[in-house]
Amino acid sequence: MTTEAVARRIDAFGLPRIGAGLGGLKFAEVKEVLNAVADGGDVRLIVLIPSGAMSV
Repeated sequence: MTTEAVARRIDAFGLPRIGAGLGGLKFAEVKEVLNAVADGGDVRLIVLIPSGAMSV
């Protein structure tokens, strides 16, 4: 994902708390992986956290 962003000259992108909803993972663990991927890279990852619960 970051390789493609660099190729397209994108310096930052936002993503949801992937894996922490229906995936059932603990976001603290997912965050560690995201930090390891982004650490020292040319692309900044921004995790978007909803301000309220969504009702359906």
